[in-house]
Amino acid sequence: MRSGAIIYPILRTYGALTDLVSPAKFFAVRAKQATTSPYLVYREISTIPLNTKGDSTDNTADPRIQQRSILDISRVQISVFANDYLEVENIAVVVREALDREWGTVESPYENDIYTDSIVFESSVDDYDDDAENRGVYVKHLDFTIRVNRINLNPSSMLNIYSLAFDGVDDILITTKDSSIMPTDNLTVGCWINPSTWAFAGSSQNYYPFGCVASGGWGIYFNNNYLVTETLFKAIIRVSDTGGGSEGYLEPSAGAGFSATLRALTGWHYISLTYDKATGVAKLYLDGVEKATETGQAEADIVYHGSNDRPLMFGADAATDTTGANFFEGNIDESSVWNKALTAAELLAVYNSGLPLDLTSNYGDYVSSANLQGWWRMGDPDGTSAYPTITDASTNTNNGTMTNMDAADINTDIPT
Repeated sequence: MRSGAIIYPILRTYGALTDLVSPAKFFAVRAKQATTSPYLVYREISTIPLNTKGDSTDNTADPRIQQRSILDISRVQISVFANDYLEVENIAVVVREALDREWGTVESPYENDIYTDSIVFESSVDDYDDDAENRGVYVKHLDFTIRVNRINLNPSSMLNIYSLAFDGVDDILITTKDSSIMPTDNLTVGCWINPSTWAFAGSSQNYYPFGCVASGGWGIYFNNNYLVTETLFKAIIRVSDTGGGSEGYLEPSAGAGFSATLRALTGWHYISLTYDKATGVAKLYLDGVEKATETGQAEADIVYHGSNDRPLMFGADAATDTTGANFFEGNIDESSVWNKALTAAELLAVYNSGLPLDLTSNYGDYVSSANLQGWWRMGDPDGTSAYPTITDASTNTNNGTMTNMDAADINTDIPT
């Protein structure tokens, strides 16, 4: 079955393991190996289909396909062979670290990549093979359970491990003031956020997960009233004509009626703003659902101040080139800019029921990967070693710099 095509790619790319055992010494199925220890042998013990039905959401699909199990559950054993007991124990620990609780899409030799729902370490047992290498070797057998999607239910999902934590005091991620991420025609900007609390505190305060409003551009923010009894979910975008023949700001707001719902939220949610030049319409979304709209003059451009170089920042709005204002406290992940106004259907696809997508590939109603201008994955794939640079994962190079932050601010609190 496919378990070996899951195990091998994960192990061969896990640096801490390949420092101890060369991938050339990873073998499928136990046999007398023409090699010297240390080495690994992996084998599938059994595969049982999970008794759930219907891996097709297409009602017109062949009924036999609709009745097939979505998941296979495989039991896999990985055996570590080494010259002494301490060595076999050290390698076994790293094998477990590489695989336990792993999930996501795994590159494979098959036509399609394999989506792994989960890998879970079950047990281990010690052994000694006195017939190996003419003197005997120590062995440790590790058993894992793998839940494997028989089809890739969501090929655009990707492994997401990290996000950035902002302290609400002075933490910011500074990108660039670059035309690729500050378009003048059409715009979508969005990110996943998990505030320290959705019941924002602070009298008459604004909290910006991101913004370049000081550049005359745009941002999404949360605004408290004086008594801290209401929080407005708002966006702002500067355009050349708001409808009265003069430059100004469009400010779609979800309004006071949405405040109680907003302040009761918990966990991760996806916020986004779009602007369509042809119609002059700015729209504000939460989890792919439109919450507010404001209309200016059709064909009005997005306007940025020409007298300063205020960059796009995450964790605050830009106050100067290097400092922020109206700081946000909480975690931010998978932040992006497109030079197109994505449709409501696309943003709902990007929200993906709470699981971030690979934005560089079209999937379902999301068809705008070619318009992606900036994508900051907030620590993926390198984790704390990425500090202080958050790479732009689009085709551009608008990398961000963690400012007033440290490596520990890259953590594993993510949308799930």
